[in-house]
Amino acid sequence: MIFRIFRFFCRLFPAGTLLLFGPAVFVIASDTAPDYVSRDEFEAFLRQYRQDRVLDTNERPPAAALSTALSAALSTALPTVSSTTSSTASSTASSTAQGLDLPFNVPPVPQPVPQPVPQPVPQPVMSSTSAPPLGKCMAWKKGGFTFTPYGYINVSASFESQKSSVGDFCVYSLSPDIDGNSVFHIDPRSTRLGIKADGPGLPGWYGSKTRGVVEIDFQGAYTLRNRASLLMRKAFVEVYDRKWKFLAGQDWEIISPLFPNTLNYTAGAAVGNIGFRRAQLRVDRTFYCSPYTRLSLQFGLADNVLRDGFNDPANVNPNVGDWPIVEGRIAYSFGAGMSPNGMSTNGQPVTIGVSAHIGEQQFDHYRYDDDSRTRDAHRYRTWSFNLDADVPITGTLRLQGELFVGENLGSFEGGVLQGIDLARRDTVRAQGGWVGLQYSLTKRLQLNGGCLIDDPFDQDLRSGNATDNRSRNYSHCIFVNALYNWSEALMTGFEVSFWRTHWQQYDPNTGTIASLRPGETVRYEFVTRYTF
Repeated sequence: MIFRIFRFFCRLFPAGTLLLFGPAVFVIASDTAPDYVSRDEFEAFLRQYRQDRVLDTNERPPAAALSTALSAALSTALPTVSSTTSSTASSTASSTAQGLDLPFNVPPVPQPVPQPVPQPVPQPVMSSTSAPPLGKCMAWKKGGFTFTPYGYINVSASFESQKSSVGDFCVYSLSPDIDGNSVFHIDPRSTRLGIKADGPGLPGWYGSKTRGVVEIDFQGAYTLRNRASLLMRKAFVEVYDRKWKFLAGQDWEIISPLFPNTLNYTAGAAVGNIGFRRAQLRVDRTFYCSPYTRLSLQFGLADNVLRDGFNDPANVNPNVGDWPIVEGRIAYSFGAGMSPNGMSTNGQPVTIGVSAHIGEQQFDHYRYDDDSRTRDAHRYRTWSFNLDADVPITGTLRLQGELFVGENLGSFEGGVLQGIDLARRDTVRAQGGWVGLQYSLTKRLQLNGGCLIDDPFDQDLRSGNATDNRSRNYSHCIFVNALYNWSEALMTGFEVSFWRTHWQQYDPNTGTIASLRPGETVRYEFVTRYTF
């Protein structure tokens, strides 16, 4: 009871009062004091004492004086035990009480384990000749716009057992009756440069964003192999948010949007992968049906690009029609790899798409009678129906593919670049597609393989091209490659592909068609690519 009274006085009065009355209280209480102070009581005493030390410095005595007074009072009030135990307890209590010399047996108070102080990680010193990271120095801002250049330097070295068209990249294999030589190429013209300009959204359209993109490579027409010309790949502006997108300019067209993961520059064009880049006006709408399903609708009006392997400048002149190409696609995405906002989480969703196009192309045919030329205009329909699928099987294995059927697909990279038969003055129908498999062996190594087929209808091919009356009535390609990413920027890859193209030739004198020896090319290609 008296001990509690002492604690009460210690709480109410300054430390100086404790020095005056503390010894007397402990002398009075010595007859009733226990043989030892329990651990709980001692810890409570220490807590109270530490609270009292919060008093203003001017109102309390020095710590040394307080320690001496407490030691004298406790030594008078509490009996000690054996000298060995007393010295051990005194040493333990002294260290526990933050410097107080208390000569009684107190159970040791556990001390906090000192935590190591984290040392600052030395940062690399950037010299005057070293450049900052690419991600920080590439983009720059002007007003409300952010400009980001991008692209890669691509150098390919290839060997072909039998010459193909075009050579630097393969579109189809030439018949040995045309050219059976083997060739070697080193080509940097697939190097690609682009710039993106991201700007503010439109007033009144909350959450909208604007973007402009210009992209080029060096695969344009050239006079010498080391004098490449620019080729415009993309030039468009788009306004978009989470659900809507409006695009105007040249971009990849809507139909058949996937690409086989091949090192060849044309990515399967003219051998089963139809679709190319063209100017267009386009609108996309995305519906988020549930946290794990998404429906995408695309519609566009595209430019009527006129390119056909059967064009004869002296006798046939392609002409622009009076209405655009109409394209559309509907795609359904589903799977646990989607979050409510439609973005991928732990995986990728499965996407199944259906696309189609329809349009009209005009060709002017000329007749020569008695040194006079008569123009005969013909309009030819072009259409296609296409399926595409992107199926992630596991986190490292992915299956992709497309199928198509249509007619007059020369300007859409179909029919082995053949759309019109000049002798029949009719369209060439074709069918085909491709399937590809991707496997990520490690984070740096990826393996790819695929098969592509383009099969024009034989009965639609008669005259062939205007120069030698040759035509291609079938083409396929099988490829495998390995890609290794040495860093985020540097990649090297090696690909082996086998190409087979069937040829036939029309004899206008007899009106018969003879088959040529098929072109069979084994192509070995090594690519070094530096992406920024």
